[in-house]
Amino acid sequence: TSVYFRAHKYAEEIYFEKGSYEAAASIFQNLAKLSKEENEQRYLKERYIVTLIRLGKIKEARAVINKFKKSYSGVKNQLALFTVEMGNYYRVNKNFNKARKMFEQVKKNYARSEYADDADYFLAVTYVTLNKVEEAFKILSSFYNHYQNSNRLSAALNTLGNIYFRSEKYDNAIAMFKNALKYNKEQTLKANIMSNLIKTYALTGFWDAAQAMAREYVKEFPYAADRLDKEIVIARAYINLNQFQNAVEYLKEIKLRADAEREPEIQFYIGEALLKAGQYENAIAEFVKIPYFPKRQNCNGRPALCIIPASPMKNWDARRRLSACIKKLSAVQGLTWC
Repeated sequence: TSVYFRAHKYAEEIYFEKGSYEAAASIFQNLAKLSKEENEQRYLKERYIVTLIRLGKIKEARAVINKFKKSYSGVKNQLALFTVEMGNYYRVNKNFNKARKMFEQVKKNYARSEYADDADYFLAVTYVTLNKVEEAFKILSSFYNHYQNSNRLSAALNTLGNIYFRSEKYDNAIAMFKNALKYNKEQTLKANIMSNLIKTYALTGFWDAAQAMAREYVKEFPYAADRLDKEIVIARAYINLNQFQNAVEYLKEIKLRADAEREPEIQFYIGEALLKAGQYENAIAEFVKIPYFPKRQNCNGRPALCIIPASPMKNWDARRRLSACIKKLSAVQGLTWC
C-alpha cells in the first residue's frame, strides 16, 4: 500500500542518515521492487548502490551499477556519484592510491557532472593526507573560481586555511577561515572553522578577536565537548588585554564546572592573572592550590619556594609557564627557588 511504502521510505532515510547502512540497504532493495514509477525506482536503486559502497561491498555494488547503466539512460550524474563514493570509501580506509584514481576518473569522465566539485575537493583532502601539499594547494586555491556555488566551497576554504596555518602564513589562514565561515551552511563544519579562527587569533595575539569568536562559539555551541577550552581562551584574552579582575572572576566561574583533570589548569591561569596584576601574595595563595604546586619551605636555612609534584597538570604549556611564574615570584619575594 502507499502508506506502507511511505512509512518504509521514511525509515530508510532515517537509517541512511544515521549510518545504519545494512538496514537502509535492505529497505531500499525492497522498495525498489515495489515501486512502479521509473524515476522513483531509479532513485531507490541509486541509494541502494550508495549503501553497498559505504558498507564496503564494492564487488556487489559494481555488479548492480552495471545493471543500472543498462536499465536507465542519462545517468552520468549517478555514475559520477558512485565513483566519488568509491573514492571516499577507499580514502577513509587508507587506500589512497585507489581513492586518488577514483577522484581523477570523475574529473576525466564526468567533468560536467554535479559531483566534479566533490571529486576535486576529496582529491585535495587525499593529497593533504599524503602530505602532497603543493598538489592540494593547486586544487584548493582555484576552487572558488571553478565551483563558486559548490556545497564543498566552505570546506575547501577551511582546508586551504589549514594549509596556510601549517605554513605559518597566519594572515592568509585567517582570511581563508573567515571566507569559509562566510560561505558555510553546515553546523558541524561551522564549529570547526570557528575553532580554527580562535586558535589562529590566539596564536597571533589578536586577543580581542579571539575572545569575541570564543564567546560566539560558546553561545552557539553550549554543549560542545570543547566548550571549556573556548572559555579558557576567553579568560586568557582578559589576561592578555590586562583586564585581570575580569579574568579572575571568569576563571573562578568556569572552575566550578571543570573536572579534576582541567581544574589545575584553570587554577594556574587564576594565579597568572594575579601575578601579572602585581598581586604577588594573592598569586602565591592561588598557585599553592594547584595539585602540582609550589610550597613555602626552608632551603639551607633560607625561605624557599619549591615545586612539589602531586598530580601533574595535563597542560604542558601551563606547566612550563607555571615554573616561570614561580621563578618570578621567588625573585620578587626574595625567596630561593628549588
